[in-house]
Amino acid sequence: MLPNTSNFITKDVNENSSIELHCPVTNSPDLSIQWSKNNEDLDPMWLSPNVVIKRLLLKIQQTHLNDAGLYKCNVVNGFGSIYAQFRVNII
Repeated sequence: MLPNTSNFITKDVNENSSIELHCPVTNSPDLSIQWSKNNEDLDPMWLSPNVVIKRLLLKIQQTHLNDAGLYKCNVVNGFGSIYAQFRVNII
């Protein structure tokens, strides 16, 4: 499980537009993936319909100012763990 890019990515996005965050690891069925925002785990069961998590992808369909923050995908498998962080700025 190796990252495809740097583990810290900054994204600037206009308010009311969409953004996709792709966790930069090679997908595999044995991966355990947890997304968080500002160190709080994101539970797909409790997210607004505006936010979609599909394994290595987190998509915000229409951004708002309160969507800004530090997002993190933490990926674990039998070989260890790796994470990527995304600083999202809403402009």
